[in-house]
Amino acid sequence: MPQETLQETIRQLAIKYNLTKAEVTAVIERLFARALCRWYGHDVVVILDEEGLSVNAYKRVNGIINQQPIEPLLLRRFLAGKAPRLLHRALEKYQTVKEAAAYKRHEHQFRWGEVIGYEPDGGLRVEVEVLPGEKIIAICPGNRLGVHERHLIKPGQRRAWHLRRVEPVLLHGTPRLKVTVDRVSKTLTAGLLREKAPGIEGVRCVKRYVGRKSFVEAPARLPKAAILAVKQELNEHIQVTITPSRPAHARGNV
Repeated sequence: MPQETLQETIRQLAIKYNLTKAEVTAVIERLFARALCRWYGHDVVVILDEEGLSVNAYKRVNGIINQQPIEPLLLRRFLAGKAPRLLHRALEKYQTVKEAAAYKRHEHQFRWGEVIGYEPDGGLRVEVEVLPGEKIIAICPGNRLGVHERHLIKPGQRRAWHLRRVEPVLLHGTPRLKVTVDRVSKTLTAGLLREKAPGIEGVRCVKRYVGRKSFVEAPARLPKAAILAVKQELNEHIQVTITPSRPAHARGNV
């Protein structure tokens, strides 16, 4: 393959899979080296740079490692076989792992999301915007919904969710990003209160009985409107204990 054509192919693959040219190059080198190593039965080093694609096999003979360039004809035979399909699958996997790493930084935060459907186990499919402008489909298992609201949350509703887990998975052999959310974490209570009462740092939920009451500690009095809004969203009582730096105790129940 001419060098210009090869570089253009790399550029197009980078655009298609939202990767850099360097990332595409690394995937190609790693994939070809692994596959050719199995084909030849010994180590193979693949280098793809501005000068083109060079492939060398390394074989130990009588204790000496001999380098043998792989002939272009053999390489073209390899590239014409399963290589294109394997390359696209490898790039899909790399893209999914990279995407998962970006989303994973937001695990255990809370996000708003719209319910768009049901899962066979009684869970929900939720469209969540984890990163600005990037909506993804997350799954909330049935057992991650409070018993008090499992039959109340319906498609079309916009609700608050705790980002429980982000992981790359294979679905029927295809790399996919799996995002799991829930409505039972105490992180959800604290996150909602921080959103409703911006500027008050150190709000945390120390204990939560889902559907009954959340016990919250805050360094200052929280606005009643914020507490009421979270109470309405979670459909449970919120008890706030004020814990400033100096010893003082005050409780507010809603």
